[in-house]
Parts: sequence; C-alpha cells; structure tokens
Amino acid sequence: MKVFSKATIPCACYILIVTICILFQGCYLGLEYSPYSTDVDYKNLNKKNIDRIKARESESSNYRIALIADTHRFYTETENVIKVLNSRNDLDFVFILGDITDVGLLKEYNFAYDIFSKLYCPFIVIAGNHEFLGYGENIYKKMFGPLNFNFTFRGTEFICFNDSNWESGEPDLWWLEQTAALSYEQHKIVLAHIDCSITSERFNQEQVDRFNDIVKSYFDMAFHAHDHVNSYKLIEDIPRYHVGSPQHRHYVILEYDYNTDNFTVELCTF
Repeated sequence: MKVFSKATIPCACYILIVTICILFQGCYLGLEYSPYSTDVDYKNLNKKNIDRIKARESESSNYRIALIADTHRFYTETENVIKVLNSRNDLDFVFILGDITDVGLLKEYNFAYDIFSKLYCPFIVIAGNHEFLGYGENIYKKMFGPLNFNFTFRGTEFICFNDSNWESGEPDLWWLEQTAALSYEQHKIVLAHIDCSITSERFNQEQVDRFNDIVKSYFDMAFHAHDHVNSYKLIEDIPRYHVGSPQHRHYVILEYDYNTDNFTVELCTF
C-alpha cells in the first residue's frame, strides 16, 4: 500500500499545471478574463481592406460589389451567404452594413470576423446600432476604425456614415455634407445602417429634411439596413435601398458599368 504525504498532492498538481503550460505555450485557448474585454486581436481592419481594394483600382473601370447586413445571431445563415458570394468569383469587395453583434461583446465581434474572413475578397464593416451596446463602440473603433469614413474606388466616392443616434448620439450631418462637398469623384454613394430619410421615433423632421437635402444635392443613391429585408424606394428622384439580412436569405449586388455610366442594383435571395 502506498502512502502519500500531505506535500505530495500539491506538488503533483504543480507539476501538472507546469506541464500543461509548456504544452500549450503560445496557443490561443479561447480563454477570457472578462466577457466585457475590449482587447482585440485584429486592428484597423477597414483601412487594411480599403488598401487591398485600392490596390486593385487600375484593373478595370467597372466594379461589382455585394452588400449584406444584420448578421447578428444568424451565424449559420451568414456562413451560407458567404459561400454564395465566394461562388460568384466576380466581386471587387463586400460591404457589411452593421449589426454584426447582438450586444457589442468582443466574443461576438470575433465570431463575426471568423466568418467574414472566409470571403475571397476584401470586406468593409459599417457600425450598426447593436455595435454601440456595452463596450461595443470601443471594440469597433479598435477592430475596424472610425465610425465615419470614406474612400474612392473607380470614380465613386463611398461615404460610410454612422447615424445610430439613440445609441451613439446625434448623427454628424455636417461631416456628411462636408465630405460629400469636398469630393471630386463623378459618383457618390452614402451607406448608413439606419434609414434617416423619413420621420420616425429616431429622427425628427429637421434631421430628415437635412439628410434628404444632402442626399439630393450630392449622392447618386443611398444604402441602409436595420429592417432585415431587401427593399427599394425613390425619394426626390434618388434611389434608396435597404439591404436585407441572411436571416431572410437576402443580399444585394451593386454593379457599375463605365461604358454606359449606369448603375444596376439587384435585390437577391439565396
């Protein structure tokens, strides 16, 4: 019969712990010190992807872009739409129009990134209102970059605008107007998660009127999300599109033909 002293068991545990640490040194185990952590592993992804997009600018004068939105909670469906987009093999890049998280947790951001990173082409993420819950705004800024940003591609200025006013304060309509006014590109497109073109609980008449004046003065079209379904309307002769969610198997394709100087927008299902 073996007899263990009191010191033997703690010593054995110590050896076991040290052995595990050695075996897994340098490996990410998915452990979290807190569910509210903001220590991101990936930084400035929008800028990095915009750099990838700009590197391809001289390859053609035309472009074809996919848009998806409101992927939160619908991880399997989002994986499916990513497979559909990859199968096309004709996309220059993809816009993701917000609500990639449910309550702004880092784990949700990482789940979303793991899925989006499977895209064969670059992707740009615009903040949705759910990204501002908890510490989500801080995480978004670290992982993707500024809330309001713009870039040009093949003659079009893409202006990405944060208008989640309940969660992040009043939308900076001055920034939107100035950015559009300073652009020399032939075409301009605004993208914002929430549609502020009509009065609602979120937006008063003054905000709506100013937004619509800016869009009418500078933009060819506007893209929004938030409603989870594809839709289209015309306000003051400017097309406004809502990009649906993988929840309903929806996505949108935007195509520009340089030779005819025409845009084509297709509301798609998969």
